[in-house]
Amino acid sequence: MPKAGDKNAAKRAASREKILTAATALFARKGLAGTGVQEIADAADLSVGMLYRHFKTKEDIFGALAEKAIGDMKAFVAFLETEMPPADIIKIAAANVMELINRDDGYAQFQKLLYDVMSSVTSSMPHVMEEVWKAFRSFSDNIARLIERGQSDGSFREGCAKGMTTMFLAAMQGLPIFKLSMGDRYVSPSPQMLTALLLKDGR
Repeated sequence: MPKAGDKNAAKRAASREKILTAATALFARKGLAGTGVQEIADAADLSVGMLYRHFKTKEDIFGALAEKAIGDMKAFVAFLETEMPPADIIKIAAANVMELINRDDGYAQFQKLLYDVMSSVTSSMPHVMEEVWKAFRSFSDNIARLIERGQSDGSFREGCAKGMTTMFLAAMQGLPIFKLSMGDRYVSPSPQMLTALLLKDGR
């Protein structure tokens, strides 16, 4: 039988996740400045008091989301650095991203929020934006290195690895935003359509 402490920890974790999910959707739609704490609490079906038990400000919520983005990019980099053949790595990565995009709007909302942060000229949280950019640069550089490895073993198309990285990332990051914009009219490409941008065999 689970202990009382374990149950309370699970409830706290569930409440925190509800707050982050609700905030992601609101921040993606209205921006940080345009979103109120009460709105987040209402969307999470929690009281404002309960929200404040987890986060002191909406900026703290945003910071937690940025930390998640950084963690996701670092995990992806670790996967890119495995000894698996480059073609297999990019196929698995594309399939995983497409599965996340197609599952529900949560991933798309999170990616739109991340895009908005990174494309913002001014930010009320410059230190957070700088950390996100730092992680993204590492993420992008490692994809370029993966492409170079694939070109060396003959599985990837020839060309400028950094330019091909830009093209691939633009496709991967643009799809979530396009899905949110298109709604029910969105038609998902297959993972193979993404990898065809890079792989010689087009699959």
